[in-house]
Amino acid sequence: MGKFLIGLVFGVIIAIGVVYYLNTNQAKIISKMSGSAVTEESSTNQDLRVLAPGTKIKEVASDTQSTDYDFYQILQNKNAASGTTTGNNKPSQVFIQVGVFTDANAAKDMKGRVAFLGYDANVVSSNESDGMRNRVVLGPFNSESEAAGVKRDLEVNGIKSVMVK
Repeated sequence: MGKFLIGLVFGVIIAIGVVYYLNTNQAKIISKMSGSAVTEESSTNQDLRVLAPGTKIKEVASDTQSTDYDFYQILQNKNAASGTTTGNNKPSQVFIQVGVFTDANAAKDMKGRVAFLGYDANVVSSNESDGMRNRVVLGPFNSESEAAGVKRDLEVNGIKSVMVK
């Protein structure tokens, strides 16, 4: 029983020491993990941001005005950027198809893979003469160049895709 208590006391002392070390040297540990030479003074002055799900770091790097993210605002901005306009000047709409599946679960899986990359995909089901087809589609995009950029990003991450007008 005595050895158990001695071991327990040493374990608690070691745990307290580790917690103390991590809390006092947090900036040094983070800078070593990120590979940059960040000092404690400069790390406290950095603008730390919490990203909403689906927000790409490229989008945040160009936006230096606000660090407050609202999920619904982000969705509205995506809808505004997707080419939904009012009036007679409708842009030509381009879609990206990332897969056609007979199994609805496989289509949902592909939609999830695309969502992990930060893109919103839809599953469009249609009844063909030889059975049900579930197409996973992104878009609409305003231009072919915008769609081509997304297509490149998908292919870099291992998802084959086709642009459809």
